[in-house]
Amino acid sequence: MPWLSEPGATGGGTSPTDVAQILLDHIDAPSGRDRLRLLVGDDAPGQVAAVLHRRHEEYRLEPRFNSAFEGERAPNH
Repeated sequence: MPWLSEPGATGGGTSPTDVAQILLDHIDAPSGRDRLRLLVGDDAPGQVAAVLHRRHEEYRLEPRFNSAFEGERAPNH
């Protein structure tokens, strides 16, 4: 996990009841069947962005990943 967390912290944030309602609304929505992932909580987008950035930085160390962009500009970050 790339973000700081206090030992034993629950994270606070979105209540379990609100999370459940968000999930039910997502499942009931026509577009809900087209998406595997759902961002829940105000801090979720930033956390996902941090994880994806770190993953991308690590993949850039793999020559085969960079060669997948042959003919295109390889990503810098």
